[in-house]
Amino acid sequence: MHKRLARALTALAFSLVSFEGHTQEQGTTTVVGSFTWREAAPWFGGISALELNENGTEFIALSDKGRALSGKISRDPEGRIEAIKIEASSTLCDRNGKPLNRGNLDAEGLALLQDGSFVVSFEGNHRLARYADISSPSDLIQKGSFIGELQSNSGMEALAVDPTGALWTLPERSGGLSTPFPVWAFDGTNWKTRFEISRSDGFLPVGADFDADGRLYILERRFSGFGFASRLRRFSPPRTGTQDGETLFQSSTGSHDNLEGLAIWQDAGGSFRATLVADDNFHILQRTELLDLILPN
Repeated sequence: MHKRLARALTALAFSLVSFEGHTQEQGTTTVVGSFTWREAAPWFGGISALELNENGTEFIALSDKGRALSGKISRDPEGRIEAIKIEASSTLCDRNGKPLNRGNLDAEGLALLQDGSFVVSFEGNHRLARYADISSPSDLIQKGSFIGELQSNSGMEALAVDPTGALWTLPERSGGLSTPFPVWAFDGTNWKTRFEISRSDGFLPVGADFDADGRLYILERRFSGFGFASRLRRFSPPRTGTQDGETLFQSSTGSHDNLEGLAIWQDAGGSFRATLVADDNFHILQRTELLDLILPN
């Protein structure tokens, strides 16, 4: 079968399944709502990462073709998204201020720092880069010794910053179906393995974020050939060894699109919420979906 036709049929299959799937809610996690984000701009799509401000109304988003977007989110009184407005958009630049070339565009992870700057993790040419704003030159961050062990298309898709300002990341693949994923942290001087998270049921980590209490959330994805399933787990970083974490949410295959980015924030009542965003792979049969959850304490 022609490769393009095969990809189209596969996309069609999980697009159709999505209308019949259902969401499994774990614990007291509540699904608030799902929003399909549409823009007419030809460059829009492939949203692989998301960061929100403390009340979920301002955003920075990242395309896996190296474009950063920022703007505002309008929500109803229940917190459901009503509209998204892009206020700025720019292709990320290299350290000389020039737009990234094709071999360096694959941006996957995003972490917002306390001073308003942000860090991006890239695949292909595995690296981390800090940006003062979406159009500024990059400032490369010291690489960890693990960089050489990352697979070409399975690098640091998940990236987060903890309340102390330390960066945390982990690989999308661990090297074995039951091999735990190492979680690395950078304190500004050294990279260290802090703990491991267990691997199970075919799920792979694609997004990460911390809440204000210092708990780490990992968004995981599984693709069966017929659609995507997603899982959200919560971990306690001070503990070492291998952690299973707490499963807060798990969706059935096809109930949502390719959820790949994660942002944790708090509503007016103090409850932690998670906003997940789907990468549509720039495919006409997929969609840029945002899914909002209210998380258990």
